[in-house]
Amino acid sequence: KCVIEWWYFNGNLVDKHGNKYAFMNCLFKADPRKTNIPIVDKIPAKEVYFSHSVLSDLKKEKCVVRTHPLSIISEDSLKSKNLFINYLNPSPFGYINNEFIETKNGFKIKNEDLELFLKIKKKPFLHNKNGIFNVRGKKVFYYSFTNLEVEGKIMIHGKPIEVAGKAWMDHEWSEFAGEKNWNWFSIQLNNDVEIMIQDYNNKENVYVGINGKKPEFSNDAVFVTKKLWKSKLTGAEYPVEWEILIPSKDIVLDIYAPIKNQEILFGSMNYWEGPIMVFGKFKGKRVRGKGFMELTGRKMHKSKVSIYHNELKKEAARYIQLAKKEAKHYLGIKK
Repeated sequence: KCVIEWWYFNGNLVDKHGNKYAFMNCLFKADPRKTNIPIVDKIPAKEVYFSHSVLSDLKKEKCVVRTHPLSIISEDSLKSKNLFINYLNPSPFGYINNEFIETKNGFKIKNEDLELFLKIKKKPFLHNKNGIFNVRGKKVFYYSFTNLEVEGKIMIHGKPIEVAGKAWMDHEWSEFAGEKNWNWFSIQLNNDVEIMIQDYNNKENVYVGINGKKPEFSNDAVFVTKKLWKSKLTGAEYPVEWEILIPSKDIVLDIYAPIKNQEILFGSMNYWEGPIMVFGKFKGKRVRGKGFMELTGRKMHKSKVSIYHNELKKEAARYIQLAKKEAKHYLGIKK
């Protein structure tokens, strides 16, 4: 029986002026009785959906984070062979129609901050050769679309911006709740090679999947932390610069995060998620690229009460801003 499942997209984008952006959008499906996920485990249901998303402006070094502990899917979602999910994230100021839709040659994704069309450039990449990991006697099913061509629009301060770029898609589901401590990287190099690297529980389970001219796999990645960023809110420390070596494949990569503050809070859980820049050597030849990084399991060093208080203040400010906007709309005020 599937305990948790997710559909995850990330990507790096650019507008016509050369301004750079990045996004992550993920919808989760979980059994709240078996996952022990904060907030979600309190929902009295056999099956729940929740979503997380990030939209980052690299020039301004700012990001918009949205975490919804309950997403409501439509009656016709997940009923067809191809991916089709239509869902709402409840809000006191109306709803946005969110979508994950498999099209003839790719995907369409839509949320509060973006509407993107993603064209498949490579066939699905089955991780661990057959798409199956055995972790502590349980099965994890995992495949990725590592090279997606993107066109569409994003919303910055209510203004639509046309963008294009490159994206990545993961679909994973498993028979157990998953680990709580990992480092994860999706990397797209300029030599038409994509690499996924993951490290669970401090090297207990290291995996490298390379999607080039042919699929390659290894478990000998070496992770060297070069720089830490400390969150002012939680006190947690996250590595934002790395050197990663994969000796068996003659790969050395230097990775850094262009935006340091990409911490996400979800109840009592904290993690880091954001874009990365990549430079290095691939089998003796210089390469560069972009990607995404996810870091979990970093300990908070500040009071959770003060953290929640700060988050409530931010949420209240957002609602007040939305309320003023709605009031001006109904009153016909243009400024």
